[in-house]
Amino acid sequence: AFAQLSQLNNRRDPLKETMSSSEQQSSSLRRRVLLLNLFFGFLAVAGQVGQNVSLPLWIDSGRPDTCGNRSTGNSSAGGELSEDPPLLLEEEEPLQQWEGHEPANCTVGRSIDSYFVYTFACTSFVLIFGLLLIPIKLLSPSSLGQTERRFPQLALFLIGFFDALNGVLVVFASSGKRTLPALQPILSNFMIPLTVTFRLVLLRKSPSRLKGLAALGVFLALVVSLLPTMVPSLGAETEGGARGIGRVLWPVVFMLGFVPAAVMNVLQEKWLKHRLEAAGGGQLNLIFFLFSTSCYQLLTALALFWVDIVPGYGNANSLWQLGDSWRFGVSCFFGGDGCPADSGVRGAMFIGMYTVSYIGGGLMLRYAEGATLLAVVSALVTPLGFLFWTFFQEDPFQFHIQTSYTTWFALASLSLMVPAILAYNWRSEAADEARRLLIQADEANEASDSEAAGKYGGTNIEYSG
Repeated sequence: AFAQLSQLNNRRDPLKETMSSSEQQSSSLRRRVLLLNLFFGFLAVAGQVGQNVSLPLWIDSGRPDTCGNRSTGNSSAGGELSEDPPLLLEEEEPLQQWEGHEPANCTVGRSIDSYFVYTFACTSFVLIFGLLLIPIKLLSPSSLGQTERRFPQLALFLIGFFDALNGVLVVFASSGKRTLPALQPILSNFMIPLTVTFRLVLLRKSPSRLKGLAALGVFLALVVSLLPTMVPSLGAETEGGARGIGRVLWPVVFMLGFVPAAVMNVLQEKWLKHRLEAAGGGQLNLIFFLFSTSCYQLLTALALFWVDIVPGYGNANSLWQLGDSWRFGVSCFFGGDGCPADSGVRGAMFIGMYTVSYIGGGLMLRYAEGATLLAVVSALVTPLGFLFWTFFQEDPFQFHIQTSYTTWFALASLSLMVPAILAYNWRSEAADEARRLLIQADEANEASDSEAAGKYGGTNIEYSG
């Protein structure tokens, strides 16, 4: 190839000028693609880190207490676990403790309800992606065609359904008074070993040896990060999070939230990669996909309202209180009911960063060349989220460098996890698929050899190539 290129460069004819112009165009295109990929990667990293950081901040926000009483109305943020509670049960003070005899110049604190946070965010996603569809339909009608109309609604429903289950578990466990914020970016990587498992079970796709070892490395790193929460002598109880048995159970609930998330990802892989030809042969519009799955996610979340009144898990004691918590959450988001502006800012940041993460991740997966950028992005999210909570304190939110046993164990966990994440994402899915096809071809050749050997009386037959 180099020799041919040298010969072409030495020729003094119009072909040289044509090739030079073509090379310039190719170089310009490569630069544009690189810049776009870097931009998509930045959106994905910023979105994922932003949503991980802002979720516990939003859940633990609300109306500040000036009566010398802890926040009320949200057991995840306002109450404390008793020394030996049954399961996840928490002891909380009555909602209107000062009602009727409230001291002068004093306001009772109240926190945002976790169920409100989740359903309000789901509603916002439906509105955002629905509004984005309007200019697409008006300016580029061909972008929404047969593929979108014929795409199986069952697939979109299942993806939205499992996404909702993920949210119900993760959001309720995301309060800084239930699961330490610094641990949450690390625990979210439980998705990797789960994805490997579900791809094997649902898609019959066995992982490569590298991916299997990487998933095992991530699991071991998770165990290391959880040691301070499981061993009281390491002092984790003094650093925040739940107390008593909830110190262990809430991080486990947070991790279990990624079981439906892993199923959702595998279903996305199955339907989006293998059903498009049957649905019309084109690529499904990304915004249409996000709007449709967000609608089903919202419907499922609304059907799961009863979760918020489960004793010890939810934040409400009755349906009336659930409705009042939703009213308070909306009012607080817009600065009412004595809430400071930071509650609405944190909520808007979470919704915005989640949207950016959705769009940036989708664009990167669709248009990024190779899996190297995906590997770097996935490996950056966890340490950046952990570093943020190392330098900042959640309640009250301020700059405060924290070093403790949990910090050191988390750093040890990251030293195992980041290389494992890189290794897991380094090889592209196309390379794994090619490897699988080669293995099948080898097995078919071996079967043909055996059949031929039996047919010709044991004669060894070799096939060149």
